[in-house]
Amino acid sequence: MALEMEPGIPVHHAKNYFLFSYYCRGINFSDIAFLKWPNIEGERMNYVRKKTGEAFNMKLFARTGDHRLLQTGILPNPRRVCVPDTFDRRKTATSIDNRIDKMLKVVNKALKEIGAKCDINTPLTTYVARHSFAMNMKRNGVAVSIISEALGHDSEKTTKIYLDSFENDALDSAVEMLVAKHRAAD
Repeated sequence: MALEMEPGIPVHHAKNYFLFSYYCRGINFSDIAFLKWPNIEGERMNYVRKKTGEAFNMKLFARTGDHRLLQTGILPNPRRVCVPDTFDRRKTATSIDNRIDKMLKVVNKALKEIGAKCDINTPLTTYVARHSFAMNMKRNGVAVSIISEALGHDSEKTTKIYLDSFENDALDSAVEMLVAKHRAAD
């Protein structure tokens, strides 16, 4: 959050996409790409998740309501919230999906640069924002049922598997760092 960078460059946009996702319950990158201004009504955002078809209605808090996060595209777009005008020129579902994939690769590459600048060991991707949202909710004592609903999972079982896998990753990383320190001391 505190990393300062020149507005308008890819890493600046990537940071905004990441933060927007995190503050909006881990919204998926492709769902961000499909947001239109009518999805934003005052302090609320409504959208349908592309992957599951589930409708979301969430409050936009101060950080997400900041238009610097909402207008992260190259130019403010009257039709879409966060993507450049070129997105709307695509005619087929395949060409739109290809454009989203291309944008996602650029954003994830920039996020890795941000991670390196911030000395973050985990390779940053847009999906890390979703993971981080879920894990921070869990670590702050939020019930799995609420986390499950926030993420749009069909069942708490899915959410538990999701959360447990991140805990394992964190434990594996911690042990790996410990082993590396002992090797360095030998």
